[in-house]
Amino acid sequence: MELDFMKNITLFKKLSDRQLNLVSALLIEDNFSTNSIIIKEGELGRYLFIIKKGKVKIVKNFGEDELILTELGEGDFFGELSLIDEYPTSATVIAIDNCILLKMKADDFIALTKIDSGLSASIWEALARCLADRVRRTSEIVKNYYGLSKALCENEEFRLLFAAWNFESK
Repeated sequence: MELDFMKNITLFKKLSDRQLNLVSALLIEDNFSTNSIIIKEGELGRYLFIIKKGKVKIVKNFGEDELILTELGEGDFFGELSLIDEYPTSATVIAIDNCILLKMKADDFIALTKIDSGLSASIWEALARCLADRVRRTSEIVKNYYGLSKALCENEEFRLLFAAWNFESK
């Protein structure tokens, strides 16, 4: 694994070359074709994924409707909640194009953090910062949807305009 690539991943930026080599030894390269489902909402998460090449979209499904929460690209990671708990995944991850992903089993990650306290502290701090940022962005999305919902419920003129809008042709 190229250490230069690893050094640019948020989770690993503060690690030494020795620590990066420990992490790298546990990463498995996997390929996904365009539109492949990488993680399915509701399944048990088992891996941390790092995007080496390509793009993915994180979506939340509401019956037939799909809400794109975000798109991620090279150097980004996902599946990090599987490192923390054993709850089912909260969203689906789909390859936008052909992807090369690096994945690490959650059990391997936990074992790795137990053998090197400096590595553990650096990774957990980076993970906490990332999760805090993602919670803030999600809060903004919720705020926007709340505003839209409130306007639809309370403003007849807005509701009529919204109902008349043809979303299929946009």
